[in-house]
Amino acid sequence: MRILILLAMLVIVGPNLSHAFLIGDTIQLGHYFEDSIAPFGENPGSRVVAAGGSDAWTYATGLYTVNPEDTGFFTDFFYTGTWSLDQSFNGLRLSGIDAPITAVDIDTNFAGWDNARFTQSGNDLNFNWSGLSWKEETYFNARVRGSDAPDPIHAVPEPVSLFLLGAGLSARLAARMFGATQCNRNS
Repeated sequence: MRILILLAMLVIVGPNLSHAFLIGDTIQLGHYFEDSIAPFGENPGSRVVAAGGSDAWTYATGLYTVNPEDTGFFTDFFYTGTWSLDQSFNGLRLSGIDAPITAVDIDTNFAGWDNARFTQSGNDLNFNWSGLSWKEETYFNARVRGSDAPDPIHAVPEPVSLFLLGAGLSARLAARMFGATQCNRNS
C-alpha cells in the first residue's frame, strides 16, 4: 500500500513539465542599427531553435553570442564597450516565434538597462541597447513564455495521468474489497 501511495504522489506532484516552447521554431535574429528594420553587419537569417549551443549566433566581430533555447534567448558579451547613442535603435531583434508570446522576463547586468528599452510587436522582440555600456561579464537573458507553454509554477497534471491514477486506485480498492469478501465467505 505504501508503494501505491508513493506512486500516486509522484503522478500528482511530479507531472512532466517539459515543454518545447521554442524548440523547432524557425526564428530570425540579428543586430539592428539605425532602426529596427535594417540589419547591421552579419545577419544570420533564419535558424531552427535546437537544444544546446548548435544554434548559437555570434555577432559580426565577436562582441556577443546569442543562444536561443527552449525558454528564451541567452546573450553573453566578450569585450568592453559602449553602443552608439546617436541611433534610434542599436540592438538585438528576434522574430519568427511560432506561438503567441504572453510574457517576456529580462534578466541582465547591462549597465543602464530598463525595460522601457524593450518593445514587442506581435511575435517580434526588440531590445534597444543604444548608449549602453557592457563588459566581458555582461549577460542579457530574455525568458519567453507563450500561450502553448505551461507556466511551470501553475502546471497541473494532464487528464490522462489523473485518469490512470484514479483507475489504479479504484482497482486496488476493488481488489481489497473482493479479497475481504472472499475471506468472510470462507470463515
